[in-house]
Amino acid sequence: MLHNTFLRLSVCVLGLVLSLSTAALAHPGHGTTDPANTIEHYTSEPVHTAPVLLVVAGVVYFVSRFISQKLRNR
Repeated sequence: MLHNTFLRLSVCVLGLVLSLSTAALAHPGHGTTDPANTIEHYTSEPVHTAPVLLVVAGVVYFVSRFISQKLRNR
């Protein structure tokens, strides 16, 4: 039980650190695409996509756990 709690906390802290550290790169010339083209810029730069993917992965994980617990309790 303690191992699972520590693992979840570690993943959350890692995601928070990764998402906050990307703000330091938000200056002109930080990417390879033109920032004026915002759709291409935000979907192709790893600096922007990594935090979004972490959040999506977290939501999928917690929703799947919630559903599996509900199915087990039937």
